[in-house]
Amino acid sequence: MLETNRIRPAVGDQFRLVGDTLRRTLSQPTTLLYPILKALLAVGMVLLLGVILLAPLAAGVPLGPPTALMVAVASVVLVYVLVPILAMFLNVAYCYELRKLAQGSRPTPGSGLVFAVERLPVVSLGAIAVSGTFLAGYVADIDEFCVGSSVLGTLLAPALVAEDGSVGAIIRHIDSVAADQWERSVLAVYSVRTLSRVLSTVTIASAVGVVVGHWLGVVPMIQTMSQALFLAVALFVGGFAFATFCTSLVDGPVGAAH
Repeated sequence: MLETNRIRPAVGDQFRLVGDTLRRTLSQPTTLLYPILKALLAVGMVLLLGVILLAPLAAGVPLGPPTALMVAVASVVLVYVLVPILAMFLNVAYCYELRKLAQGSRPTPGSGLVFAVERLPVVSLGAIAVSGTFLAGYVADIDEFCVGSSVLGTLLAPALVAEDGSVGAIIRHIDSVAADQWERSVLAVYSVRTLSRVLSTVTIASAVGVVVGHWLGVVPMIQTMSQALFLAVALFVGGFAFATFCTSLVDGPVGAAH
């Protein structure tokens, strides 16, 4: 299942898919709730990571191996368990309402959340499987695992919406789609990746540019380094939220299109 290869779609094809998807999604503004919630989730994750990392220092806890282990475990649980479950929950809700719109009906706002709650155990298991595969690929430096986990993550939410049966039925649905439309699935994954990387690069460059610009004296409206740092952090967090919103906006319809 989900055999991968290293063939990367052309960047032009990636951006064309992103543009087409954005146009379709923005024509149905009621579904924007879920990308917004995912953007807030991303910001919350960054803030919680900061709390986890800085809490021992604020509490005066000795910085030794036990403290480092505690911080590492808490960070992994947050990033690879709790946040993926919440993100997949929102993806399922998003795909449910997109599917209803594609079928010609107008879903009640929030009906996707009700559906996702009903499937919460399967949603949770699927989210952990996706994030665990990605973590294994990242640690082992196996790009096929990372791509495969991304394809699984893209196809899982629409599969949960399309299949009301057992876990086996959902797996067979994903396997069938991946086998029949593998190239399109990889194109979808790389399209979302490319969009995310472009937006992230612009965000980081803007934040660093503010600090460097103040240091060089070319940004006269910023008087102190503390102001420059505050603005840089605000740009980073805001840009991160915007990047998450845009990629979430695209990812749902791209997955549902399968």
